[in-house]
Amino acid sequence: MRSAELRHLKVADVMLEERLLRVTGKRNKQRLIPIHDTLLTLLRQFLAGQAAPPERFLILNAKGQPAAQGMIDQIVRKHLSIY
Repeated sequence: MRSAELRHLKVADVMLEERLLRVTGKRNKQRLIPIHDTLLTLLRQFLAGQAAPPERFLILNAKGQPAAQGMIDQIVRKHLSIY
């Protein structure tokens, strides 16, 4: 998944029962990505703790606004450096 695709994920794009993410890529082409067991557990916990509308972005900044691309890139780099 590209970082820009991650940034634009919405709550409605998370299909927990099907264990899939609906990702919209270049030229609005959509594809389905399977959710790993670990991520599935985390997403269930995250989404259970809130009543988020389906059209809301999944990843927000501290002000509740959609995350900036730089923020997403920084988070991804941080977690990839662990491995």
